[in-house]
Amino acid sequence: MLLRRLTVVLLLGLWGCNDPQVQEVADQAYQQTENIVKIGPRDPGSKGIEKVQNYIRGQVSKMGWVLQEQHFESTTPVGKIQMKNLYFDIQGKSTKQILLVAHYDSKKIDKITFVGANDAASSVGLLLALSPWIKSQQFTHTIRVLLVDGEEAFMHWSRNDSLYGSKAYADQISDPSLIQAVVVLDMISDEDLQLIRSRGSDAKLLQILERVLKENNMQHLLDEKWSYVEDDHIPFIQKGIASLHLMDFTFGGRQTPGYYWHTEKDNMDLVSKKSLLIMTRLMMDLLPEIDL
Repeated sequence: MLLRRLTVVLLLGLWGCNDPQVQEVADQAYQQTENIVKIGPRDPGSKGIEKVQNYIRGQVSKMGWVLQEQHFESTTPVGKIQMKNLYFDIQGKSTKQILLVAHYDSKKIDKITFVGANDAASSVGLLLALSPWIKSQQFTHTIRVLLVDGEEAFMHWSRNDSLYGSKAYADQISDPSLIQAVVVLDMISDEDLQLIRSRGSDAKLLQILERVLKENNMQHLLDEKWSYVEDDHIPFIQKGIASLHLMDFTFGGRQTPGYYWHTEKDNMDLVSKKSLLIMTRLMMDLLPEIDL
């Protein structure tokens, strides 16, 4: 484990993670994550999630965009709950879109204060921090940053009790051909970062990911074995949209889901600045390739 961490540290400089622009965006991602986590639990329908929605709205407005909302009602094991998906567009030269997706809710867990720093405030933080850089790149495709509500199960994970927001968004897509790709980020700030090789990820998008990692001697970040994890990419795959799932599902230890997953320890103490730096660099290299 120590040798692996030393190897990652040595390779970060070779990959350009010492680039001031990359560092600046990664620092912003950490700050955005911390600001969201400070608000507290943000389970769907709660006062906490309303505060997070207002925070995101303010940040998006400061960056010069208008936050759009998709309102929907979900039937859950604890009753009907009003939810909101949030999104904004970074306009490209084409009307075709690339969706960057993360869930902004946290799981409601009785008897503990669960703030979901890694799961998945860090993904939201990174997408917010990346947005000004994305604008500066003038991509061909319009980049839609989509922050979905209700990813977490209210009781026990099942097809009927999970992914409420991504299902609601995918259901209203009338023309899937207008979406070039979907990239879903989840649990990306674990110190011992290891992305799963997610079944269902589009073969071409996965090849791009593998190529970017290999060109920078970082291929060890992608697990060699395949994993199947239900996450917000699934509803888009079911619509026939090419999707890439970027997720670390060994949050503490080497076994899934990891011993920190859905525990009180998922706080800022376990958000790795190094891993956010890696994911910032990875997204900066991936997006231009997907935009082709």
